[in-house]
Amino acid sequence: MKNVSILIALFVISCSNTINAATSNWGMANKIIKSIKKTSFPNREYNILDFGAVPNSTELASEAINNAIIACNQNGGGVVIVPKGEFFDRSNYS
Repeated sequence: MKNVSILIALFVISCSNTINAATSNWGMANKIIKSIKKTSFPNREYNILDFGAVPNSTELASEAINNAIIACNQNGGGVVIVPKGEFFDRSNYS
């Protein structure tokens, strides 16, 4: 009977330690989440049409798309707009 009491006591202690560890880990997770800054982008748009892309054409749009991406990057960010239509492209963007 004494062994059973000891086992029960050890079980209760281990469960309370698990609960405390889980609670403190979640508290740490919330602290981390609160420290993350929201991503923001400048309110600038770079439409690939402005860089020479022609929709629904067999003309390559690769250079226009690449130039829009480069301009966006060089000006501190923004959004590259690819409007409705089909654009012929053979580039590998990464």
